[in-house]
Parts: sequence; C-alpha cells; structure tokens
Amino acid sequence: MRFFRLFISLIYSIYPHFVCSYEPTGHLDDCQFDIITYSAAFDLFPEGHGKILTLGLLQESILKLRIRFPHIEIDRWEQEINPIGKYDAFIIFLGLEKNGNRNEILKAFHKALKPGKKGVVFCTPKNTFSLDNLTEGYLEISLWKKQISSTPILSITEYKVLCEKIGFLIESERQSVGVIRIDDSINDWICERWEIPESIQASFIIGFNRFLEEKFNNQSILFLDIYRLLLIKDES
Repeated sequence: MRFFRLFISLIYSIYPHFVCSYEPTGHLDDCQFDIITYSAAFDLFPEGHGKILTLGLLQESILKLRIRFPHIEIDRWEQEINPIGKYDAFIIFLGLEKNGNRNEILKAFHKALKPGKKGVVFCTPKNTFSLDNLTEGYLEISLWKKQISSTPILSITEYKVLCEKIGFLIESERQSVGVIRIDDSINDWICERWEIPESIQASFIIGFNRFLEEKFNNQSILFLDIYRLLLIKDES
C-alpha cells in the first residue's frame, strides 16, 4: 500500500487530473462525489433510477449527484423520520466513525431499505491512514482529549460484525486510496465530526494544522485509506 501511495503521488504530481473517478480527489465535496458516483453508477443504480437515503454527504455533493443522476431521488437521513421499506439503496459516507448512535442508525437504514436492495458504507477503520486516526493521534498529545468525543473508532472487522448483527449480508469489501488536500475545507468537517466545543475550536484547528504540517513536512496532499462495504438486505 505504501508503494501504491508513492506511485499515485507521482502520477498526481505530473498529471493532477489523472486520478480516476473511483478515487476521491480534491476538497471534501469532490472527494465524496467522485467515489460515490462510482458506487451509485455500478453497484446501486445500474439502471439509473431509484430512491436513495444518505448520511454524511455534504450538501454540495448531493447537488452534484442530483445533476449526475437526474432520475434518482436523494434524501438525507433525519433521526425523527424512520421510513420502512421505502428506499432502493443507501449511502453512508464516513458517517459512523464518531457517532455514538451508530447501532441505531444502521438499524434505521436496514428498516428503510427494501428487501433485496443494497447499501454502501464508506468508513475509515481503526489503525488505517485516515483523518480520524490522525485526529486521534493529535488528541493524544494535546490538551483537549477529555473535552472531545470519546466514541471509539471501530476496526474493519468490528464494522462487519456490527452490520451482520443488524441483519445485513456483506456482498463485498474493498479498500481504496483517497486523495485529499489539507486546507481550510477540512476544519469545519473535523470540528463537527469530533464534536469539538465551539469555545476551543480555534485553538484546536491551529494546533491540529500545525501537527499535520510537522508530521508531513508541509505536504498539502494526503493519500488516505477508505474502506467500502457493499451490503444487501435479505429478501426474507
């Protein structure tokens, strides 16, 4: 995987638009749109129509997806609404890592999915190269650890066990390399994801960005691990 990252880094530096649509590229909305487009087109909606439930998608990504797939209805999940058997597919994009209610969320998505239909969970498990694990590494040496979300990050095995307990069948598991630029576009996302109290957000962002600069020698592009679980709801 390290050699693959170096190879992609070289290609990206020479041909910045080379990275295919399967890999997330650029800012967060581009990252989400590119990798989700691949899944929606090939695994979830090969016929190009249906109704989809989402969690973790930025509004910019949803708008792009609606343009790319005009015959697909895209809804964002809301905790107060619990539809049963209404959706043809779902996509959860990095929406479970730091969510203390992830069991209940997966149960709600299982209920919302029609029998025999599929959903995709994108995750960055424990002990992989990800923004979540980098954030956790920074918190270990910072002053903020006790004030920030303590929800543990799951391993890929724990993710699969959780999905199977809820009733999903795991059709496939894939690992890919995500490409993302380290800039201001990630700060709000991390603060919301890790439930950073507003009173310390400015200090946290300054410290975390300094941590990344020192760790990666001011490198502006990181190649991250993203896992993708394709799930199916039993028809019974």
